[in-house]
Amino acid sequence: MLIEHFNTSNQSIPTYERHESFVQDIGIPDCNMVMTLPPDERCAFVTDTEYCQDDIFILDYTYFFYCSIDTSKIFVFLFGELVLICGSFLLFLILGSTTDGFFCPCLKVLCDILGLNENVAGVTLLAFGNCAPDMITGLTGLASQTRIIYTDVLGSAMFVTFFVGGVIMSLVPFVIQPTTFLRDTCFLLFDVVFLHYCFSSDLSVSLAEAIGITSIYLFYIFTVVFDQYLSRKRIKEQLRRNTEFVSSIHLLLSQAEEEEQEELPPEEEEEDVTGELFRQLFYSLNPIDVTDWLESGRMGKTVMLMKAPVLVFLKAVIPVVDYEIDGNGWSKLLNCIQIVLLPLLLIYAIVESGTLVSGVLYGVAAFTTIPLAVYVFKHTTVNEVPKYHRFLAAYAGIGSMFMIYNCAAEIVSILGVLGITTHRSSSFLGCTLLAWGNSVGDLVANISLSRNGYEKMGFAACFGGPLFTSLFGIGIAMMYSAGTSPDYATDKMKVGVGAMGETLNTFMVIMLSLLICAGFFTNFICRRSMGLFMISSYLIFVIFSILMEFQVIHPFGSEHRFQPPPESIG
Repeated sequence: MLIEHFNTSNQSIPTYERHESFVQDIGIPDCNMVMTLPPDERCAFVTDTEYCQDDIFILDYTYFFYCSIDTSKIFVFLFGELVLICGSFLLFLILGSTTDGFFCPCLKVLCDILGLNENVAGVTLLAFGNCAPDMITGLTGLASQTRIIYTDVLGSAMFVTFFVGGVIMSLVPFVIQPTTFLRDTCFLLFDVVFLHYCFSSDLSVSLAEAIGITSIYLFYIFTVVFDQYLSRKRIKEQLRRNTEFVSSIHLLLSQAEEEEQEELPPEEEEEDVTGELFRQLFYSLNPIDVTDWLESGRMGKTVMLMKAPVLVFLKAVIPVVDYEIDGNGWSKLLNCIQIVLLPLLLIYAIVESGTLVSGVLYGVAAFTTIPLAVYVFKHTTVNEVPKYHRFLAAYAGIGSMFMIYNCAAEIVSILGVLGITTHRSSSFLGCTLLAWGNSVGDLVANISLSRNGYEKMGFAACFGGPLFTSLFGIGIAMMYSAGTSPDYATDKMKVGVGAMGETLNTFMVIMLSLLICAGFFTNFICRRSMGLFMISSYLIFVIFSILMEFQVIHPFGSEHRFQPPPESIG
């Protein structure tokens, strides 16, 4: 996520001085301080401290851990952490089911409708789908006067680019175009350097810098789209010169096929229309595939049973548009229900109930979706997929993004509580646990697409997502703050960098430079060895961060002065 509600006051490395540009003393109580209090005072602290309430989305895990159970007892403390870990595992199952069954198929259909290639779709559609909810959260966080933490943004970018990208290469080796690879890596490298300059110079971002950050991403998107335009133009010219005769033959064959189809009598619906309608409905809601059930072992069947209630709910709410299954996922009655149900559920989840805005939105949604659902029900049949069914992919994309965002937000909340219980510094959490939680949506979506034959799209999103979050997200958030704060014109937006900000920047610059060299050495063939190199690089950074957190080594950007022992008197 773009905005995390942690500050840099709770640092666990007090034995040396830091450069002024990388340390900021914030006197606001941090939720991490709860572990320094006696057990009987922790519940009152988490309920009264504002920072402990910032990361609550659906459930309040902080209240559960410190108020609902007695964490003064070691066994109860471990039991509470086990419950949180099991909850995060369940959320991972929901996240994976949503991505595999709904988000990836609809993304393929949207790419087909918009005519996007894998690379452009990865850096635009997939990156936007993974990161747009984080940007919305960022705007909300700035409205509530929270702070942007440099380590959160850069830590998530490093995880997605090197770990997720490395996993994709390890699973599905592929050949990438040198121009697109160099374009994405160089833009990300420039992004890291420019953000480091903006953030570390005076711990603030001016309006001009915010506009510059946003402009870089817009220029990147323009470059991507213009590159696709030139590629299409070149391909069309080649096809026009070489395949004119083949195109004419294909046109004649298509016309003959259309004439044969027109001569065929229209199919008549079966007499038992109601029975067929409900049989299709129950078949579409079935959460367990019979073939997979028979071929799975005990563990696989257990996982299927755990996912079954979730899949029933997801299939009842989110349309399935998948060219690889029978009927492309068409279910007449179910799709008509989803046309009305999904917008109402989104309004209920996003807008505060009982307000004038919610009433207006409910009314608009009902008056637009109910007539549409009635029209679809009246002019379609059970056995024939309508031509406009593929446009439900937009519905499926919105519903999938909403579920992915909520699951990822809950995982972040759980990981935040687990980080607090271990009493780690906020900078360490920002570049490790919270970075993993923030990027879990990218991890599942990008890898799922790669396993389904869209490895170039998934790999491109490993660069497009961090660029969107760090450039467009931060720039829009800063510009939003400029428009809502009357003092912004004279007072720059203060940001927190964290104790590990310089370390993250240094690692990102080195690793991106080595990645560019590796691309030249392998002739831009994304082999498993290159994927293992990227994963190993990220693991080295994690080990480095752990050693810094436990004060075995010092972070970059710190000053160490040898202080001789005082001379003895006499």
